[in-house]
Amino acid sequence: MKKLQDSNEVSIQSVQRSYDEQVRRIQETRQKIIAALDTIEQKTLKEKKDTLTKLQASSKNNVDKWHQAAR
Repeated sequence: MKKLQDSNEVSIQSVQRSYDEQVRRIQETRQKIIAALDTIEQKTLKEKKDTLTKLQASSKNNVDKWHQAAR
């Protein structure tokens, strides 16, 4: 009976270690995904801001040219 109890404890401990390792891997992967998404977000926001700045400059340039031509 003692051997069976010891065997069960060893099995439970093994399952617990496996579970803990899987949780650790999931959390690690989750952090990597979050970091990748943050990088994508920052690059996208920068690209959008750069595009907006270029469009605003181009629009201002066109308005300035129109005002000069209207004089």
